[in-house]
Amino acid sequence: MIVKPIKTEVAGIEMIEGYRLVTSYSQIDKYLQCPFSWFLKYIEKIRADIKAKALEYGLAVHETMEFYFEMANLGVFVPHGELVKFFYKKFKDHEIPFDSEDEEKEYFKEGVVAIDRIYNPVNEVEKIMVDPDTEILGVEEDFELEIELPSPIKVAYIDEDGNPQILETDKVYIIGFIDLVLRTKEGIVVVDHKSGKTLFSKDKLEENLQFPIYAMAILEKYGELPVRSFYNFTKLHKHQVLVLEKVSEKDVVLDEARLIRSKTEIIGVFKKMNKPKHTAKPSFLCYWCDYSVHKLNVCKRSSDFKPKNAK
Repeated sequence: MIVKPIKTEVAGIEMIEGYRLVTSYSQIDKYLQCPFSWFLKYIEKIRADIKAKALEYGLAVHETMEFYFEMANLGVFVPHGELVKFFYKKFKDHEIPFDSEDEEKEYFKEGVVAIDRIYNPVNEVEKIMVDPDTEILGVEEDFELEIELPSPIKVAYIDEDGNPQILETDKVYIIGFIDLVLRTKEGIVVVDHKSGKTLFSKDKLEENLQFPIYAMAILEKYGELPVRSFYNFTKLHKHQVLVLEKVSEKDVVLDEARLIRSKTEIIGVFKKMNKPKHTAKPSFLCYWCDYSVHKLNVCKRSSDFKPKNAK
């Protein structure tokens, strides 16, 4: 959680009305993965000047998807060749640290296949995204979700003038963006693009807080919960879905009961974030952490695990 100023603009002049406590799904997820890594990144603000291949490639694909659907929302059709050109520029702009030219070609080819499937959809979520009857409600739709705490907390911070202050508040604001919000005949559908190499386990689908947070934001803005929430894995050309109403035993449900449980868990994370000590949680994920023995070597408790295919 970070204390941020509440800014408004009057007659072209930016003014600060006060301060509030702000966080994001990314922060919450990072804390659950490893409290110490969260502390180093968001509180100590230690940033690694290291480009991650998966992250930079994912951003290039994500920005390409965003551009296509922003244009579609304006009623503008983007021809296939033009979208490939757009992707190529983003692909190069991100200066992705590939291990070889062959690897670079393979990644670019995978991105082009993801673009091909916009124009020739195969799976359920691909078809929904480009269905003429689907209404685009939002692309990279921003949200601001207010979470009320059971009791006030106090947080020290430095204000815009450099003076130490104490904020006492019983509210935390989760801010973020939803990749794609659609309206279908059945109701609202949420899509989050993923560029990872593996699908989520059923446990992760049932426990992950991303879609519950998005659903709370959707409920607050539109007065209804999403009927389906899709993870669209662009690299794998597969998807996973959470549904509002269970139809079969394999369905993972995202309903009001799940939101209540998720909100309780989120408040628990907030309480832990506000404590002075944040302990490292070594796991195989340390290999990809900027602060582990594999990179900046700030965390002495990090695991020395390396994937078999690591260079």
